[in-house]
Amino acid sequence: MEADVYQALRQRIDLFQSFVGRLQPILSRLPGAIKQVAIGRAEQRDLARSNLLADIESEVDAQANTGFDLDEVTAADLEEPPRPTPAYGLNELGQVLQRPELLPPGAEVSPLGKKDFKYLAPGMRVPIRVTTDPTFYDQHPDSTELWSPGSPVFPTPEEATSADELQRVDLKAMLSDKTSAT
Repeated sequence: MEADVYQALRQRIDLFQSFVGRLQPILSRLPGAIKQVAIGRAEQRDLARSNLLADIESEVDAQANTGFDLDEVTAADLEEPPRPTPAYGLNELGQVLQRPELLPPGAEVSPLGKKDFKYLAPGMRVPIRVTTDPTFYDQHPDSTELWSPGSPVFPTPEEATSADELQRVDLKAMLSDKTSAT
């Protein structure tokens, strides 16, 4: 019977709301209510159980319509500010993986397939599988790292060059020079 009651609650609310505490009064009286149903007369248990479930559902519905909505409170805080257009994209990063001279000193890369690479950077004991293709990454998230800024294996600019040199780097131009030369 407890499983039925808790299952009804779980179907009606999401876990986050229970952590926020709006349903705490309902949850705190459940053990007593369940005990009353359990010790009641056997012939009345089904009716008492149904009544208890209906009461709980109506209380949950009432709570859902009261109080503050955390989504409304935080919606403005979650809006992302406008971002500048990136200097390069994942396609350019894929080309970098194929050009050892553009990688940080000591980094080693070799293709595994059309969209993935074996990547070993200084300080790493074993190589890992990387890709710059989001679809490929989505298909292999447990065995592949998306090689892009923000990834723990993506080199920071400071690892690759000095701040002065970084100011003068034009990755798109470097990639187009190699493409036009071939």
